[in-house]
Amino acid sequence: MRGKLLLLGALLLPVNSFATDIEREAEYARFIGEQLEIGEVIRLDAENKKFLAIYTETPQTDTLYAAILLHDKDGYPDQKPLIHSLRTTLPHHLWATLSLQTPVLEKGAQTIDYLSLFPELIARLKAANDYLKNKKIENVVLIGHGLGALMALYGKTQLKDQFKAVVAISLPVMDETIQSEYQAVELLKKTEVPILDLYGGLDRPEIITTANKRRLAAKENKGYRQDRLEFEKTDSPDDEKLIVKRVYSWLRRQNYENPVE
Repeated sequence: MRGKLLLLGALLLPVNSFATDIEREAEYARFIGEQLEIGEVIRLDAENKKFLAIYTETPQTDTLYAAILLHDKDGYPDQKPLIHSLRTTLPHHLWATLSLQTPVLEKGAQTIDYLSLFPELIARLKAANDYLKNKKIENVVLIGHGLGALMALYGKTQLKDQFKAVVAISLPVMDETIQSEYQAVELLKKTEVPILDLYGGLDRPEIITTANKRRLAAKENKGYRQDRLEFEKTDSPDDEKLIVKRVYSWLRRQNYENPVE
């Protein structure tokens, strides 16, 4: 009995409390402002705190679809190669993109430390969704990479009906002693919208070895798809192109209020 109580206590352990590194976010903002060539830098308000995002519109004037992009740990809204490629390529396939600066910590912080920033993320997702609604865009999906993929699933479960689908690229599975609300497996069980669980054969070992666990967790979701992409070599310039193509091809096949032709 004592062993069971200790295990239960471990499962309920709260994560350490941190706040976003404002100076680091400011550094990213300056960098993006100096080098951005495609898209528009905007400042959104999340509970009276400004944060940076990049909006990239489609060539069409009557945009119906938008993807909110969430970068990996220690990243920024124009992170190359993947987030940049998604941000600039999807608009040519009818999807406007709104790439967010997610809350960050100082360099060297562990993934587990980032979990306490998830409430700040929710405020930012609300602000992003409001921005898109003001543009009359109702079909909004979440696309996340790495920690951003976990954030996307968490955001969907917290904000319920605000997003039509989730694309999770290289989705990490946290240690089972972490609170269940931050565990990818539990979040997959709760998410009923279509999900693309995308990872590569050269991904981190923990992402590859937990693929079956993620797939079983989402077995009741008929809109769930898991794809493993095989690359000839790591860090190939064509890797992100293949990922982006798979993402917009999958998005095109989903059923939205106004189906993409």
